[in-house]
Amino acid sequence: MLALSLLLGGCAGAGEGHDTPAPAEDPVLAVVNGEDIPYSVFVERMVTVEALYNSLSGTLSEAEIKEKLQSEAENVLETLIQETILRQKIGEYSLTLTEEEELEAQAAWTAVQDKIAESVAHSYPDYSGEDLEALVQIAIEGSSLQKETVVQSTRQQMLLEKLKTMLTAELPAVTESAVEAYYHQLLTEQQPQFDADAAAFESAMLGKAAVVYIPHTYRVLYELELRFDDDVRSLLAQLKEYDTEDDNTYETMMDNEHALLSQRAGEIRAKAEAGTPLADLLAEYGGRVNYFSEATTRFSNRYRDIALSLQQPGEIAWELVEQDSGGLLLCWADTLSPGPIPLREVEGTIREIIQDQRCAAAWSEAQNRWRQEAEVTVDQTLLSYM
Repeated sequence: MLALSLLLGGCAGAGEGHDTPAPAEDPVLAVVNGEDIPYSVFVERMVTVEALYNSLSGTLSEAEIKEKLQSEAENVLETLIQETILRQKIGEYSLTLTEEEELEAQAAWTAVQDKIAESVAHSYPDYSGEDLEALVQIAIEGSSLQKETVVQSTRQQMLLEKLKTMLTAELPAVTESAVEAYYHQLLTEQQPQFDADAAAFESAMLGKAAVVYIPHTYRVLYELELRFDDDVRSLLAQLKEYDTEDDNTYETMMDNEHALLSQRAGEIRAKAEAGTPLADLLAEYGGRVNYFSEATTRFSNRYRDIALSLQQPGEIAWELVEQDSGGLLLCWADTLSPGPIPLREVEGTIREIIQDQRCAAAWSEAQNRWRQEAEVTVDQTLLSYM
């Protein structure tokens, strides 16, 4: 590989006619406004890319691999240049983190460790205590993540957010006419789209997009989620893998576990009838919002039948909607009537979208301007894969 062989002092393309002489121990690949980008930094970014394309040697020709590596190398270099310019701008504006923000950056490493530990515990439910801790440590070491790198990356992202905020703080306020124009644009786009495809409306609602048109009468459902324990789900997954028509072990266990969940549903019902608010039940058992209409096609027949059995908003169906991972209890929370959503109800959301778009445009323009103004020199001999 070119990058590795150059850094190690070997002759790149040995045996392939490449005559580039071995460079110094860590030469300078580029200079940005007087600041060096060491070749070793470029090599670190290219290692995985080179391994990927060299693994395709049986699929791509040597010339195709070199062409793709050349393109990737130029992209990596451009990224390094942009990162250098942004660091310089952060220094130019004397942006720093507060003590609280620095603690938040330091906590990023703990968050990464916790996420890895959660993943390992989920994958190996039979392990606990010191055995589980040992597996977690192996996973952390195998991830190639380092505390210093994670913290520095988080710190840099926080400083970049400060730089963005500073640049966009003086953008003009979004006008009422701009909000109204955007609203009518969305309505013109969404009405024919959602009338033709209810799933598009549901996807937009679930994705928390700016929705200004409702194609049908919809029931807003809260789903209280009852999940099997991790060890149960792991065992069911194993049984399902070996399930046959002559062996009902998987189906029997699934039925038994759903029966146990139905008992838990009875406990929840007792709490609800004792006056526990729905919001508290959702917080305790976990839940999410979904959207259901008679035109909806993405639900199972069981889900559909239970959703339609609800007689009025506020009612909870105590029959379990069985799923492979557990089950759901459905609550009819609200009703959405068909037609345009009044501007006043979505004005705040639209205003935020327009402002976000303006901020993104201002940030992009600033980065392009800084790149054009930067004095950059590149040692092309270190960049060539051809």
